[in-house]
Amino acid sequence: SRPCIIHPSFQCIVHVESNQLDDIPAPFLNRFEKFQLNVDDILSWQLSRLPPGINGILSDVLLECEELLSHMGNGSIWSTSPNQTLKSLFISMIPPDIDGSHVSQCIGHGYANQPIRSSVL
Repeated sequence: SRPCIIHPSFQCIVHVESNQLDDIPAPFLNRFEKFQLNVDDILSWQLSRLPPGINGILSDVLLECEELLSHMGNGSIWSTSPNQTLKSLFISMIPPDIDGSHVSQCIGHGYANQPIRSSVL
């Protein structure tokens, strides 16, 4: 590589799966801050952006769903990652641009503001 001028507001995010870290040269990795994110981190962040009442309701519903799933067994839903599927569904119910002012209208809709339909029950 060769030095070049970079705009002062330039930002870069490098997304790497944890199983690929050993294959990436250390000098490249050392140029960046490293953060490890998982589904729990994203869900906590999404819930923290909601008003306390709705945050509490969704947290309680998630706990009840996890308890139901534990009674039914992880094989009761198809998933490549059984411990993350339910949380991923909850993440998808919260629009990414939510500011808390119209959450109650949005919880039952996906990103495209289309009703979420399920054939689980």
